[in-house]
Amino acid sequence: SGIGTEEARSPSSNQPLRPEPETLVFLHGYSGNCTLWLNLVWYLPKSWRIILLELPGHGESSFVPKEDYSVFGFPDILNEFIEGLCLKNFHLVGISLGAGYCYSYASKYILKSMILMCPPGTDLYPNGVTTEYLRKLDRGENLVLPLTVEGFREMMRTVLFDASMVWWLPHWIARGALDMRIPCYPNFRKIQDDLVDERRHVERNLSLYRTKMEKICCGVFLLWGKEDKIFDFSGAEICRRLLKNAFVQVETLSNCGHVIPLEKPKLCAALMQKYLSKHKQ
Repeated sequence: SGIGTEEARSPSSNQPLRPEPETLVFLHGYSGNCTLWLNLVWYLPKSWRIILLELPGHGESSFVPKEDYSVFGFPDILNEFIEGLCLKNFHLVGISLGAGYCYSYASKYILKSMILMCPPGTDLYPNGVTTEYLRKLDRGENLVLPLTVEGFREMMRTVLFDASMVWWLPHWIARGALDMRIPCYPNFRKIQDDLVDERRHVERNLSLYRTKMEKICCGVFLLWGKEDKIFDFSGAEICRRLLKNAFVQVETLSNCGHVIPLEKPKLCAALMQKYLSKHKQ
């Protein structure tokens, strides 16, 4: 074929050097935790280095109320974590708010690529679609902070396309999951306040935020469920337009809601592997 291959070797050894493993840092969404990714990670190559970051104020992570947890207020907080692990050559994977944090990081710092699942904010731009969830949020109602088991079930029906798992979920499991979340609600409400303030600022300063998005120049793989009831999947094309200096690939998934790693873990893992295999740097 005329194509040759070479082995990388260290200067002091005849042993071939192992290729550097792909390093992926995962960021979950608002009010979630890092266990969201476990089904997906099971299908990823065992040679990859997987880092599941728990966002501040979520799960067992610490929380500093005076910090700014808006999308574009977060990059420096995330960078402290990245530098603490001495990461130099890595990919970011984020869903929902975590995806927003990924693209805010990429607007300021260098990374290999991003895999974004249903990122926030696209409804504010021309042709953006506002969902019922966002309309309620603007009125001060947050569906993902339930206080009752029925409210918890309603949240799950909203974030998932296939809500059948909600019906068979025993009451005591739903109650236990809810009881684990409620202690974090003061943190979530502070983060929500930061995000709502930012949304209002974006509405008044769209050109400023377009400029931030135009600073992103890495590869971007966008995944979006077509039945997403949190952020409408039409946002994928808006993201493509906003990321005008990035290398963007879009994949929309049928019969899938907002929480892609729960509903389509195997498919999601396969698409991620295919994308990264074509975009090795």
